[in-house]
Amino acid sequence: EQQIDTSRLGALVASVFAELPLVHGLVHGDPHAGNVYGRAEPSARPHATQLVVVDHGLYHRLSVADRIALCDLLLACATPFPR
Repeated sequence: EQQIDTSRLGALVASVFAELPLVHGLVHGDPHAGNVYGRAEPSARPHATQLVVVDHGLYHRLSVADRIALCDLLLACATPFPR
């Protein structure tokens, strides 16, 4: 039985849920533990982890202006203040 790499799974969750709104302009409308989970990827690689997102019935679409504003907000939060 393969183990799930929880660090990898956390990175996948962060990556996917950042990419959805920032790149694709989509926000999953119901991302709870029953709709987002990890599993050992069915491959030959040991400790390969796969993110599974289900219940795609409710997505919100962001406008281009909202996507740009969200990107600006994240950049502002990640940019250190000059000293």
